[in-house]
Amino acid sequence: MLAKTDKSERSRRSPVPIVSRFRAIKQVESGRSQSHVARDFGVTPGAVSHWWKKRAQIKKTAEAIELMGEPWMESHVRRLASGAEEGAGTVGTGGEGWDDESV
Repeated sequence: MLAKTDKSERSRRSPVPIVSRFRAIKQVESGRSQSHVARDFGVTPGAVSHWWKKRAQIKKTAEAIELMGEPWMESHVRRLASGAEEGAGTVGTGGEGWDDESV
C-alpha cells in the first residue's frame, strides 16, 4: 500500500505540462492501461484517471497550444524572462509598470 503524502509534499511536485497530459490521454485512447501510462509519465494512476476525466478540456487546450506553435511559446518565455529582469511591474504593461503610488 502506498503511504499517504502530506499537503506540503504534494505542493512541491512540479505540474505535468498540458501537452504531456494530452500525450498520455492519447496513449490511453490507443489501448494502453492507465497504470502503464502513469508509470511511463512518472505519475500516479490517480493522476492519469483525473486527466482522463478532464480529457475534453485537456485536448482543447493542448490543441490550441500546438496551433500556436513552439515559436510563440519561446517568444512568450523570453518576454517573461526579460520582464523579470526589468522588474515584475513592467511585464505586459508597455513599460508603464506599477509604482508605490498607483498600488
